[in-house]
Amino acid sequence: MAHVFTRPFKVRIYELDSLGHVNNAVYLRYCEQAAMEASESVGYTWERYRELGWIWVIRRTIMEHIAPAYYGDTINVTTWLSRVTYASAFREYLLTRDKDGSIIGRAQSRWALIDARTGRPVRMPREMKEVFQPTGKVAIRDLKPMRGEKPTENPCCYIHRRRVQRYELDSAGHVNNAVYLNWLEQAKFDAITEAGFPSSRLREMGITIVQTRIEIEYLHPALEGDEIEIHSWLAAMARTHGTWGHKIIRVRDGELLARAWSTGAFLDLEGHPTRAPEALIKASLRGPKS
Repeated sequence: MAHVFTRPFKVRIYELDSLGHVNNAVYLRYCEQAAMEASESVGYTWERYRELGWIWVIRRTIMEHIAPAYYGDTINVTTWLSRVTYASAFREYLLTRDKDGSIIGRAQSRWALIDARTGRPVRMPREMKEVFQPTGKVAIRDLKPMRGEKPTENPCCYIHRRRVQRYELDSAGHVNNAVYLNWLEQAKFDAITEAGFPSSRLREMGITIVQTRIEIEYLHPALEGDEIEIHSWLAAMARTHGTWGHKIIRVRDGELLARAWSTGAFLDLEGHPTRAPEALIKASLRGPKS
């Protein structure tokens, strides 16, 4: 019988962003925790993995945000495996609001089973496959391109540097997967600000931008003290939303650590979709305001 696990999360006040709803990176943290507890529920606990010398790491995540969640909401994260390969497991997630059953979001992560000492893939034992019982059912498929989007021509590439901080690391000693989402969101708003449209100006225009989709592939870990560059460009536009491409590069050797696509929707101050300002699009494509 397929193993399907549900974990409720009550939204806490510090999980809200400046718009008053749950930030997109928080949803990924919910999913990671639900995945760990799903594993524990069939006997593969944190302690057992440590004894075996194995860790799970996320190689790729696709996430779509459908509706906002607010302080006091209880979000049920239902998770299951859809497919298992040699050393990878495709874990699906469906996030619903407890009080009305409405869908908040959905996601899929490709997890890799790794030897903690060598960093090499570990073949998943048959007994592990048997207890998790993949269902074959997916919660979400590849996201790009989005309906109505047209690729942009010769977009400016914005580059932002930062250094990995100790507080951004997780128990495996590298930057936590959800932190990348914070980095990318900030890089996008930094780029828009450089183009002459800071958040204050957007508010004056009666516009806000919310993250609706993210697709990210993790290629190599970012470690404490690494200096990184985030390259961002406006890759595609539609009437009410746009998609940015991103690359995260380690400065000292040029190693590509991650690549991603993130889609943001333009909303009015009542939360309704609205047309993206032409001036903002042109400025973002052109480059930093001189």
